[in-house]
Amino acid sequence: MLSGAAGHTYGANGIWQVNTNEHPYGPSPHGRSWGDTPWQEPFQLPGSKHLGLAQRLLTRYDWLKFEPHPDWVDPHRSKENYIRPYAVGIPGKVRIIFLPPIWDTIRIVGIEPGVNYQAFFFNPSSAKEYRLGKIVPDTTGVWEAPFTPTVGDWILVLEG
Repeated sequence: MLSGAAGHTYGANGIWQVNTNEHPYGPSPHGRSWGDTPWQEPFQLPGSKHLGLAQRLLTRYDWLKFEPHPDWVDPHRSKENYIRPYAVGIPGKVRIIFLPPIWDTIRIVGIEPGVNYQAFFFNPSSAKEYRLGKIVPDTTGVWEAPFTPTVGDWILVLEG
């Protein structure tokens, strides 16, 4: 969501087309319709709940000042492999790292000297938090994150 994409509606065409029972959007410029589900139905799907949980997490922080920082996590997403961690945040204040279900060890890099980060895992499906406490990077500013509580999508948050 924080990588520049727009219109996150988790494939719910009723929302992005603003369909109603009386007035479905109808055919797009290419001549075919994406669907006629009214917006009142998809906003209640699980994806809507998950977007709400993400919103509650992000609004704890000054998220409009977040910048992408692929350099903060190793491995990280690339043009060749986008199913890798993504990192954003504000240096010295907060780091938000999306962790897709991968088996690699995740290293948080470039941790600023003198910044005492507290960390937790955030489950984007339930909003449950798993506190990790104070992180202690090595002398090069690298911290090896523990494995996520379960295999799946997770958010790792570091608060300075």
